[in-house]
Amino acid sequence: MLKVHIIDDHEVVRMGMKMVLSDSFPDVLVSDSTTFPEGLATIAIEPFDLIVLDINVPGGEETKMVDLIRLHQPDIKILVFSALDEEKHALRYLQAGANGFLHKNSGKDQYEAAIKSVLRNDRYLSSSMQQELLSRVVQRRSLTSLKTLESLSNREIQIAKMIVEGKWTKEIATILGLKENTISTFKKKIFEKTGVSNAIELAKKFNEAY
Repeated sequence: MLKVHIIDDHEVVRMGMKMVLSDSFPDVLVSDSTTFPEGLATIAIEPFDLIVLDINVPGGEETKMVDLIRLHQPDIKILVFSALDEEKHALRYLQAGANGFLHKNSGKDQYEAAIKSVLRNDRYLSSSMQQELLSRVVQRRSLTSLKTLESLSNREIQIAKMIVEGKWTKEIATILGLKENTISTFKKKIFEKTGVSNAIELAKKFNEAY
């Protein structure tokens, strides 16, 4: 039997979550608390598989609540269920150890997906939040690559672009009117400054930056 405890001071929310749980899991036992101290006292004496936790519940202590719950049941799954801005709060609670973050404006399908996700030991964030995180990662990577390329001199940038275009050392030397060993020296410095070992990796740096 799946045992779930909801910690939320809004009766309508508790009722809605109980309905979702009952529809999704035929063999489920759901209990609830309206304050965090009350919920914590229950968790201290009774084992559960999942805690559905509101951030703004009376007596709550923000991210510290996750640690307090796990002091009693280290392996319990915690799904934060909040009306607060997901973009501002979701990562904080996942970094604190929660298994998922679900906004209260989510639909029934998202409720089910979030619950099933954390129960199988996956992390849950909405698809929009996942896209936001991906965008942040890409942006950080782009800025890092751009900063790396900015460390190159104008001549090194010129040669690096030719390398990325697939031109050989001899060809670059002919175009620039330089000796092949000079181009080889430039190439070595470019690879060292950008932290790459071949033309393909250098091309990736340029793609990320521009």
